[in-house]
Amino acid sequence: MDAIIQAISRSTGVKPDVLEGGVNLFGAYPFAALYLLLPRSTPPIYRHIYSIVVASILTSSTFSMSTVLHMVAMSATTYLTVHILKTPYMPILLFLFNMGYLACNLIYWQILAASSAQFDQTIPLMVLTIKLTSFAWSVHDGQMPIETLSAQQKTAMIKDIPGIIEFGGFVTWFPSFMVGPAVDFHDYHNFTHGLPPFNNIPSTIIPALKKLVSSFFFMGLFLYIGPKFPYRVMATVEFASTYSFLGKFGYLTVAGFMERCKYYVAWGLSDGASTLTGFGYGGMNKDGTHDWTRAQNVNPVELETAENAKAIFESWNKKTAYWLRHCVYERMLYRGDKIKGWATLATFITSACWHGYHGGYYFGFASGSFITNSGRIARRHFRHLFLPPSSLAPFKPIYDFLGWAITITLTNYSTIPIVMFALDTSFKAWKSFYFIPHISMLLVMLGFNYLGWGRYTHRLSRVFGAVEPGVKKRGGGDGKDTSKDTSNSNSKHSNGLKQASNGHHTNGNGASSNGTGKMTDKEV
Repeated sequence: MDAIIQAISRSTGVKPDVLEGGVNLFGAYPFAALYLLLPRSTPPIYRHIYSIVVASILTSSTFSMSTVLHMVAMSATTYLTVHILKTPYMPILLFLFNMGYLACNLIYWQILAASSAQFDQTIPLMVLTIKLTSFAWSVHDGQMPIETLSAQQKTAMIKDIPGIIEFGGFVTWFPSFMVGPAVDFHDYHNFTHGLPPFNNIPSTIIPALKKLVSSFFFMGLFLYIGPKFPYRVMATVEFASTYSFLGKFGYLTVAGFMERCKYYVAWGLSDGASTLTGFGYGGMNKDGTHDWTRAQNVNPVELETAENAKAIFESWNKKTAYWLRHCVYERMLYRGDKIKGWATLATFITSACWHGYHGGYYFGFASGSFITNSGRIARRHFRHLFLPPSSLAPFKPIYDFLGWAITITLTNYSTIPIVMFALDTSFKAWKSFYFIPHISMLLVMLGFNYLGWGRYTHRLSRVFGAVEPGVKKRGGGDGKDTSKDTSNSNSKHSNGLKQASNGHHTNGNGASSNGTGKMTDKEV
């Protein structure tokens, strides 16, 4: 197998560790098929043992024995602590321990060992960190008065600490333990015990095959087109001098998509294997169709067609966003709304530390915050110009297209340092684009926030008969604000949380739900 992987690596330019990781992700499918053959009457304990054994096989064939030891150390410490430490600070201490343990591994692999591997042992540890910290909070919530809990906390709370075998099956759930998404213990328990909605799972074969075919499609693009558009080329003198202005942005668009294909493959394979076992089943939709998105970590179609930053962040790395919101942001808000700003800052810092310690990550995340803020400002001042009763309403499709082109370009541009890691090469690449995206976003924020540019869009509103955000339409009947700008303070913080998890982590991050707050109308 090693010889085959090396041969494919030489012909495609894809690193061997990435190819080997893909092979082992696909290796979960045969085990998922065997799991599907287990009779429904199979006791949960045997399902837990099956997951532990399969995960051990996949881990030993992908990583070193030290990876297993690290996972055991983190899991055992967490399990013993929730049993012994009965204080409100238990989940906080375990959060610090697991994040610190992960940080030590990330610092070693990314800085001390200067590893260039993109599929190393830090990946399952990242997923495990999400699982263990979420588990600790759920145990804590199970001991709290029910009236003090949010709806999400009531659903996820754990009243009785599970046995060691069930806990082991949970942390090693084999379809997704390597790259995510991180499963919630409540979902895992219900699944292995055949509780709703898992008590009546329809055939999983067709949904799983669809996800597998989709993964192979993106794999083909990544293997055969991706090597022709590497990000590192954008940091060269040849790129800066030979490509035209539009040619540079065209190259960036293709390169960004190819980079994302790598994650579409990894998360798609994991999603497909989980779906095959039945775990990906989410019940019935309102329209009577079956939902198969429980194990989905990314929605490629929605992401690639996103017309705004909000849609990007809701479609990418869902489980991590869910974790950041419910285990960091909302836990800090427990002390009051006055610390919303600090809660958002803590969420961004947690996300950055969870992703790693390459300098490029932090510049990439900072640039991502520019996208969020400038996009919100632009929406507030321009979107209403293309909505009824404005005379520009027929041109809304053009506005939507421009929103897509600008959003995807800014996303690809801001992730350059996240992909390249190093600051020197990242700035060389940004320099090739003359820092135009950064300058444009800064101008939008400065112009509308401090220079009074809003007066110009106000005049345009009057010229074209548009209703500005916060202004009531005449003859509205009930007098309600029919053009309300939903970019309020809650939306701002919610978008910030989704953005915090958006890093295209080339070390292959784990995973989460977009449990962040949603705006009430479509943001463009």
